[in-house]
Formats: sequence, C-alpha cells, structure tokens
Amino acid sequence: MSGRLSDLGMDVTANPHGILFNPVSVARCLTDLMESKVYSEEDLDLFNDNYISFFHHGSFSGKDKSEVLNSINKTIESGSKALKEAQTLFITFGTSWGYRHVEKNEFVANCHKVPQKAFKKELITHDRMLLVFNLLLEKLFEFNESLQIVLTISPVRHWKDGVSENQLSKSHLTIASHILAQAFERVHYFPAYEIVMDDLRDYRFFESDLLHPNKQAQDYIWEKFQGVFFSESDKEKIERIEKINKSLAHVPAEENEEYKEWREKLLDEKKNILR
Repeated sequence: MSGRLSDLGMDVTANPHGILFNPVSVARCLTDLMESKVYSEEDLDLFNDNYISFFHHGSFSGKDKSEVLNSINKTIESGSKALKEAQTLFITFGTSWGYRHVEKNEFVANCHKVPQKAFKKELITHDRMLLVFNLLLEKLFEFNESLQIVLTISPVRHWKDGVSENQLSKSHLTIASHILAQAFERVHYFPAYEIVMDDLRDYRFFESDLLHPNKQAQDYIWEKFQGVFFSESDKEKIERIEKINKSLAHVPAEENEEYKEWREKLLDEKKNILR
C-alpha cells in the first residue's frame, strides 16, 4: 500500500527500521523515532563479518560499521520528522511470535541468521501487546497532536510457526487491535487480514507459495482501502493519476525531444491534479 500511495504522489515514509513483524519491535521502532535515538557502536553486533542491529531489518547491516550507523541514524532522523508531521500512521502487525535474545533479554526484530540457540521463541500475548501499546499510543498522540492511527494485520501466513501456531498468533493480534481501536478515538482498524481470509477465501488469490496475496488480491484490497479512506473526488483524481502513471511507464528505446516534451506535459498534469 505504501508503494501505491507513493506512486500517486503522496508523501509517504515506510518502514524506518525496515520490515518488522512482531508488535514489540514495531513499538521499539516508533519509540526510537519519537526519542530521535542515535545509535552508537554499542548498539551493533558483529556476525559473519557484518555489523548488524538486532532491532533493524537486515537491509541495514554491512561490513562498514560507520556506514551502517549512518544509514540507521539518517533514517531515524528523517522518520522522526515524518512521524511528527504525519496525518495518518498505518501500523501492520505480522505475528505474535517473537524471538528474545537470551543474553540481551530483549525481543529482536530480526535474527540475522544468528544460531537459534541465541534466542528463545515466545508468544507475545494480547495482554502484553495492550500493556505496550496503551502507553505507546498515549505518547504518540502527545508527540503528534493531530495524528490518526490505523491498525492492520498482515494476511501473510507464518506457516513455519505451524498451522495452529499461526492461527493463535493472528488471534492475539486481532484481539489487541480491536481493543485498542475501541479504547482510543483516534485509533482505527482496517480489516486487510479478514478481507483476504474471509472475503476472497481462495488460493487463486495467492502467489505460488500459497502464503503471499497475489496482485489480484492486492488490487481487491486496494479497492476496499480506497472506499474507506478516500472521497469520491479523491478516487476520481487517483484514477486520473493511475492512467498517467501507466502512460509514463512506457519508455521508448530512444528518448527524443518529442518524448521528453510529452513526458514533461504528463508530469505537469500530475502535479496539477495533486494540488
């Protein structure tokens, strides 16, 4: 969804710590942004000649310690500014299962292929989620007084956890999300998980791994998303911008002056729609 919104010309900041799955790691990311945390050498670990942060996705790791820290801190700086100015924050939960680093005694966002014996797998129950997020949401609304928050649950199944374990995980996420949406006036719930599991209900809407929703399913969710968050006027603008984007996607083998003028005309038209 972040990619689609960005393609429409909206100001979007996605995943400042990289893709995260468990709610505790999501909460830590948002806390880092609110506190403008500056990561230092002590926050990194060295594994297989790579410097890693257990609180970030693997895309932030690397062999150069300074580059890793610079990437992390620059993203936190820009993410903090975006969160302060944002109108809407979308939080997507993937799984209730988390991995606690035994030595650090903290849940990690990514295991970075470190041997399994370094971690203990734990279920983050809805009660624990509520303890974390009740406090976190209060801080978020103080940090950004106009912020609206939308909670969603990823429809991607975590089959490696087990069939029953995946269902248990999604159940805890669902319970916590609904309780939070009822408790806070500025917290809302968008049923992406239910749309895929209960409305589409068919493996033809999944990729070949039978876990990830395919483009047809994504388009269907996008249609439902627009119905909730956009007015009829907005949807008309979106349709016009999408047509322009499709035209811009066709690039000739050689870009002559005529093509450049045509492209600039379309880009100007897109800017005018967004005003």
